Amino acid sequence: MKKGIVLLAMLAVVFSCVGIAAAGELGTSVSAEYKTRSMLYGIDTLQDDDGVFTPSATIDLWGTGFSATIVGKWATEGEHVDDEELDYTLAYDFSLMKDESAQTDVTLNYTYYDFYRQDSQQRDFYETGAKFAMPNIIGNNVVPYYRLVFLEPIANGEQGDAGLDSPYDLRGFLHIIGVDYTMNLECPMSETKQPIVFGASTVFNDGWGYENVDHDWSHATFEVKAPIADVLGGTLTPSVAYQVTMEDTVNDDQDEIIFGIKYTYAF
Repeated sequence: MKKGIVLLAMLAVVFSCVGIAAAGELGTSVSAEYKTRSMLYGIDTLQDDDGVFTPSATIDLWGTGFSATIVGKWATEGEHVDDEELDYTLAYDFSLMKDESAQTDVTLNYTYYDFYRQDSQQRDFYETGAKFAMPNIIGNNVVPYYRLVFLEPIANGEQGDAGLDSPYDLRGFLHIIGVDYTMNLECPMSETKQPIVFGASTVFNDGWGYENVDHDWSHATFEVKAPIADVLGGTLTPSVAYQVTMEDTVNDDQDEIIFGIKYTYAF
């Protein structure tokens, strides 16, 4: 029942904005992504290094900043049937002090993580977050950002029923500090430029995860991705990320390397 109410509320908010933005335009994008690990804020959610396939669809109402996204997550190995999930996100983007050196791009989000093969009280949880990025403070395509995330299980805001083998038992905050840098490479065979995006972030885990999770800097992630435009009308993005795990109560003190490939088509 709660799942249906959440989804209907999200859709109602987004589509009610159609009348607000008379000059706006409703846009849609779909994507399919494969990654060699299923990582969520430092935790290997499948706990055995299996890959994950994540198709998604986003409705973006240009002119208002609102968007709604649904993401499926399915492991590539059959023994993870109970780990299948659908994630519903409602987001709002806006900018403060636009075009000034202190411009701050803000993203607010609410996400419901729905493990639809299990009872809601057993494993579902939700996330609320806010991201603050400053694209002009340094310049030269260097964008520092800070993100605050709060996660809580649906089970009455208390420890869930899934047990210690589930990474979704405790509520808590995450503080994420990061920076992205985009380098545009000249393509020798054409007049276009190929962007290469370098990202680095570190996370302070303030209580979310397993029952014994420490309140500490949990991990740092370094990522490189290259969005290639005009591939069958869409964008193909290969990526590789390396996670340095600094807290064994989050990921058994194991570093992770994650390869990914994503295709996005907008219409």
